[in-house]
Amino acid sequence: MNKGLIKISTMIFAVMINACLLTGCGDPAREDEAREPEYYKEEDYYAEEADIEYYEEEREALALNEKEREAFALNDKEREALAVSEEEADSANAGSLSYDEIVELAMDHSGAPLAELDQVMENGNLYIHLYEDMGDHTATIDWYEIDPKTLKGTNFIGDPVDLTEGDAGEGTEIVDGEYVTDDEYEGELSEDGKVMTITTALYEFVNSPSPSYPRQIYVINVADSCRCVQTGEGSKETSFFESMELIKDFLEGKSGLPITLVFKNNELIEIQFSS
Repeated sequence: MNKGLIKISTMIFAVMINACLLTGCGDPAREDEAREPEYYKEEDYYAEEADIEYYEEEREALALNEKEREAFALNDKEREALAVSEEEADSANAGSLSYDEIVELAMDHSGAPLAELDQVMENGNLYIHLYEDMGDHTATIDWYEIDPKTLKGTNFIGDPVDLTEGDAGEGTEIVDGEYVTDDEYEGELSEDGKVMTITTALYEFVNSPSPSYPRQIYVINVADSCRCVQTGEGSKETSFFESMELIKDFLEGKSGLPITLVFKNNELIEIQFSS
């Protein structure tokens, strides 16, 4: 009987010892931990909340980056649209003068020392500012609105302007004879081939020691009997109108070689190409 009680007492004591070890008997920190387990859970909660806030900030940053990428994509589209617009403008202006050349013609026509393209208007015309630099300010001489296809338009007060009859070419009559264009000529033919417009300087005036003509736009009437002569190896002669495609290629600068022009009675009677 006594042995049984002792055995039971020993077991109870062992259970108490284990309970004490688990609950931190005598150790205030362990006892607080045992009594207030929610304290640590609350800390875990705040830690999780901080993680959530961090990830939300990350997501916001990613969203911002996405917006920036969209903005860059929009800018790319705008740049592409601008490139297309410029390409269309170049295409529409193919075979004629560039905007810079038209501005230069306007400057020569007006006599202004400086000129700049202010804007391309909605109707496609060029609005050109003609001015003089006075050091501390600019003095406007005139404003030209010019159609880049016809090279005609008006000035600031509405008077007509024709750049094909600019000061640089006014009074410069082509005397009968043989001329050679500069290396950077460019021009075009009318649909029927009867009129050739070419921007060039004309050199080597054969019939006279006259100096070279200035670089300008020449509007040339083509004689019905005009010949097209290809010199060099395999040289041949054809009618101007039979060789219009070849002539157009040369006028567009595809050959890179000068053209010889022969005039009689203010008409083009022969055009020569070196092959």
